[in-house]
Amino acid sequence: MIDRSRWREELQARFSPSKTWPGPEVEDGWKDLLCDLADSLDATGIRYSFVQLSNHAGALDCLLGTAEDEPRMEELHDLVGRACERSRLTCPRCGKSACTCPATTDRDVSIGAALAQLQRCDWQEAERRGQRLKASAVAQQALDAVAAGTSMVSTAARDRLRAGLDTLCMDTQWTGPMVAWLDCLLHGHGAAPSKTGFTADGLVTHYLQDCLPLANIISGCAVLDASGRDVPPALPLAMIRQDAVLVLPVANPASARWLRAFAATLGMENLVVVEQAVGEQRDRTLFQEIIARDRVPPRQVIARTRHRMALGGRWYLLRGHFDETELQRLPQGTQFVQTIAVPAPGLEAPLQVLHIATGVGQTAALPIHAGSQQSVPAPLEDLWSAPEPGRAPLTIPEILEAARLTLERIEAEMKRIGFWSENPPPLLEMANRGELRTYLDAPSFEQWLQCVFLARAREAVRNDALPSSSSVAEMARRQYDYHSHVPEAQPLLKLLRVFDLLVGQRAEAGREPPERHVRDDRPEEPPQVLEAASAGGRVLKKGKWRSSGWPCVNVDPWDDRYFRLALQHIADRFGIPVPEITDDAEDPDPRGHAAAGFVLEGVRVSALSGRRCSFAAAREDIRDRIFDSLLRIPI
Repeated sequence: MIDRSRWREELQARFSPSKTWPGPEVEDGWKDLLCDLADSLDATGIRYSFVQLSNHAGALDCLLGTAEDEPRMEELHDLVGRACERSRLTCPRCGKSACTCPATTDRDVSIGAALAQLQRCDWQEAERRGQRLKASAVAQQALDAVAAGTSMVSTAARDRLRAGLDTLCMDTQWTGPMVAWLDCLLHGHGAAPSKTGFTADGLVTHYLQDCLPLANIISGCAVLDASGRDVPPALPLAMIRQDAVLVLPVANPASARWLRAFAATLGMENLVVVEQAVGEQRDRTLFQEIIARDRVPPRQVIARTRHRMALGGRWYLLRGHFDETELQRLPQGTQFVQTIAVPAPGLEAPLQVLHIATGVGQTAALPIHAGSQQSVPAPLEDLWSAPEPGRAPLTIPEILEAARLTLERIEAEMKRIGFWSENPPPLLEMANRGELRTYLDAPSFEQWLQCVFLARAREAVRNDALPSSSSVAEMARRQYDYHSHVPEAQPLLKLLRVFDLLVGQRAEAGREPPERHVRDDRPEEPPQVLEAASAGGRVLKKGKWRSSGWPCVNVDPWDDRYFRLALQHIADRFGIPVPEITDDAEDPDPRGHAAAGFVLEGVRVSALSGRRCSFAAAREDIRDRIFDSLLRIPI
C-alpha cells in the first residue's frame, strides 16, 4: 500500500528508470485517485512501471510499461481505464466532484468556443483596455516591489525594459504590467520552481527582441502563437495589442490554468489560453494569422500548424538568420511573400520576419494511404487553360437549398472575421422606405451586407423569388480586392461568388427552352456552362490541364474532408472501389501533392489536392459526368 503522506515519492519510485514524473502536471486533488490506481496495479502481481502520468484536458493520461509478451495486459488496461473515467468526475485541485473550482469550471477544450465568448473590440475600446492595464493595482505593486528590492526583477532590468519600450516607440507605461508578468514568470507555477531557464535580464532581452517587435506586424484579428514550449509565453504581445486576440495553446493543464489566472488578475480580456497542444485536432478552428518565435525552419512550423491555417492566411515566422534554401523547400500550397526587417533594441542588424502565405488551407491534414502498384500516376499540374463549356443538372429545390446554406455560411464567415455588428442601425427599414438606395449610402459595406443583402436574399430564397442575376461578389471585390487587398475577406468573396452563381443557375433552370424550327432536325445541344455552384456551395470550373491537355474540373474552396468525400462519391456513382490516395510531398520535386489515379469505363482519371483541387479525365464526356457528380455533393 502506498504511504499517502509521501505519495509523490512513492509514485516516482514506480516510474521507469529512464523517466521522471513532472509533478506540476498533476495536482493534489488526484492524490487518492492515483494512490488507488497504484494499489490496484500492485495487487495484480504484474511487473509494471509508469511511463507517463499527466492531466490531459481534465482527464488522466496514464501510460504503462510492461514486458512485451505480458499475457494479462488487458487487466492492467481495464484498471487504468476505470481511473481515467474517475478522473473526469474529480476536480484535480480539490479532489471533489461537481465542484466550482476554476480548475473545473475554466476547463477549456475548444478554441472556437473560447473565441465566441469574446466581445468585439474597436480601437477606442482597445485604448480604454490598455489604459486600465497600465494603471492597474497589480502593475503599480510590481513597480513598488522593484523599488523596494523585493521583486525578482532588478532595477537595472526594469530600466532596460523601459528604455527598450521607448526604442520600439511604445508607451513606457507598459513597464508596470510587464514587470508584473516577469516577476510572476520567474516565480514559476506556485510552489514549483521556475522552468523558464531565464534570468530577469534574459527575459527582458527575449521580449524586446523576439516578441514585442511583432506588435507592428500582426493585424487586429485572432492570432495563434505556435511557438515551442521552450519559448516564454507572449503575454506582453497581447498587452500591447489590445485590439487583437492572442491564442496560446498550452498542453500542460496546470500551466494553462496558471496563465489564465495571471491574465484575470491583471484584467486582460484578449488572451485565450487553451489546454491543448498546437498539433492537436480536437477542434478545427482556423486562423488567418499564425506567429512563431522559436526560430525554427519554416517547413517545420508549417508542418505543425498547417491544419489550423485558413484559406488565404499567413504565417509570420521570426528568424535571426536564415538560409535562402529554406524558402525553396516550402511545402506544397504555400508561397513566400516577403522578408520584413524588424529593428530590435540591442541588435545591430534588424531581425528577419518571414511572411509566408497560403491559398490551400487544410490540405496538410489529408490522410495518406500507400498507393497500389496498379494505380494510375497523376500528372503534376501548375496551370490551367481557359474553361470549356458543359451543363449544370441541379434541380430547383437543390439550387434553393444550396443558396440557403451559402447565406448561412456568409453570415458565419462575417462573424468569424469580425465583420458582423451586434447593434447595427435599422438599414433594412431605411432601404424599404427608399432612404437607402445602394450599399454606397450605408455606413459601411459590411453593415449593408448584414442588414440589407442577407435579409432580402433569405426572403427571396424562402419564396423562390430570386432575381435573374446577382453581382454582390463584384461589389465585394471592389471593397476587398481592388484598390487594396484584404486577406481576411477573401473567403467571404468566394462565398458571395457562389451565391451569384446559384442565382444564375436558378434563372437558367426556370427559363423556357427556345422555340425550334420545324425543319431543324439537329439534336438539341445542352446549355453551355463554364462554371457552376455545387449543392454544397462550392465553385466548380471546367478547363484543361495545360501539360497533358486533359479536360478537368477545378473545385474551390476545398479541404481534406471534401477531397476524400468527393472520391467516395465518384466511386459510388460509377460503381468502382474507392481510389487510394498517394502522396509524394517528400519528393525532391517541389510540386509535391496528394493525388489519386483510377480508371472509369476504361478512361484514365487523375485527382489532385495540392495547389488546386482538380479532377481530370482523358476523355471529355467522362470529365462532364464527373462534373455532374461533383455538383450534387451536399458539403
